[in-house]
Amino acid sequence: MIIGIILSLTLVKLDIANLFMFILGAIFLIIGMAFFSVGAEISLMKIGEDTGKYVTRKRKIWLFIIFAFLLGFLVTIAEPDLTVLAEQSGINKYAIIISISIGIGVFLAISVLRIIFQLKISVILIISYGIIFLLGIFVPKDFLPMSFDASGVTTGAMTVPFIIAFGFGISSSRGDRTSTDDSFGLVGIASIGPIIAIMILGIFMQNTPNATINSLHNID
Repeated sequence: MIIGIILSLTLVKLDIANLFMFILGAIFLIIGMAFFSVGAEISLMKIGEDTGKYVTRKRKIWLFIIFAFLLGFLVTIAEPDLTVLAEQSGINKYAIIISISIGIGVFLAISVLRIIFQLKISVILIISYGIIFLLGIFVPKDFLPMSFDASGVTTGAMTVPFIIAFGFGISSSRGDRTSTDDSFGLVGIASIGPIIAIMILGIFMQNTPNATINSLHNID
């Protein structure tokens, strides 16, 4: 906010009314984010951790997969960052939202399976990014930047607390010496999902370029 005020008084030269609205909006934003952070700490983190512990006690692989997928899918749909990205894409926003949500759900399930079967995160990352490089050969070039921007959804205020807490709940229920370390890397793996999802969407949609690629150019 301070930097914005300095720039408005030196370079941008905003009038008093716009400067007042900027300061007022910044104050409300700071207050809102503070309340949201407290709410996320009290509710989202607790719900995610308890859900992870509950699923672990059931000791059923299919339940792990379903819970992880649904958690990633539903939380991502509620992510405000995803709504902003989808509305600016020039493509059907529901196709973007559903694709990214499915991508995060699938890779969150993969992250959970990594914890269960004690797989090395490096192996998963190498294979996943190998798939990304392979898809990059076939995906329309207009979809490449959007696919990597989509991965930023996993760092949103809604998604991160749930993913981290869910992974911590699963790993802590195992109770061995490496259980706390297993909860790391879930966000990193989940962030691969949106990239692959948008790339696959671009490959499928390149058969109708007038409806997709041209609309992307119109944004510029």
